[in-house]
Amino acid sequence: MFFPFRNLLDFYREAYWAITDFSFYRLILDQPWRKTLLYLLYLCAHIALLLAITYAWHYADDFSRFAQWAQNNFPSLKVKNGELSIDGPQPVIRRYEGGQSITFVFDTTGKYPSPDGFVQPVFVLTRRNISFRYEGQTQSHAWSEFGGGFELNPSLLHEFERFVKLAYFPVAYSFLLIYHMLAKSFTAIFVSTFALFSAARYGVRLPFRSTFTLGLYGLTPAIVIALAVTATGIYISYFYAIYLAIAAIYTFMATARSVGVE
Repeated sequence: MFFPFRNLLDFYREAYWAITDFSFYRLILDQPWRKTLLYLLYLCAHIALLLAITYAWHYADDFSRFAQWAQNNFPSLKVKNGELSIDGPQPVIRRYEGGQSITFVFDTTGKYPSPDGFVQPVFVLTRRNISFRYEGQTQSHAWSEFGGGFELNPSLLHEFERFVKLAYFPVAYSFLLIYHMLAKSFTAIFVSTFALFSAARYGVRLPFRSTFTLGLYGLTPAIVIALAVTATGIYISYFYAIYLAIAAIYTFMATARSVGVE
């Protein structure tokens, strides 16, 4: 049975050549769909794994701190028949001082019917709805939108924290894998138009299979840079435009090297 990547080393070689050697693209110009799609699978599997680890690295401590804080500061509450009830005296106002400070207001008395007047971001939980206000924008949802009802107390919050920690990697990895399989496919299709333009300069008309392959492999250097930026946690304005530009330039130049007469 034909299997184009007999081990991970084969994939790493191709990813390395896709970044460092434009002449490599001539070798993949006519490769079969199954090898291209397998490269996509390997590529997205690595993206999903690295992002899942990166997000855990950046946010796991913040999540644990918030979960512990919520267990110690949130009142016990219950939503039933579209109405919220809270144990103890009200209103209860708590502010979490973490990486992002957040205000929580628990009030079924009607004293604070909206987030107006509170430092943003702020959540206001009233008898019939929950409202969130951030950067001047307010969203409000009735409790009836959340189904039949639920309870929340320190014990349940602790169980939820444990569940999230156990479920994070399989859920996050699966979601990221599926998302990036789709996202990178559509991005490769977009970038493949630059392969068409490049080949047209030499009077060559490439089939979609070839342009998609060139676009996908041409994404590799942009993906590596994007992963490095995500790992550092640095925010770069308009980075997605830079990401696309890198992929487009790589694809254009790689195509020219593949179809041009030397």
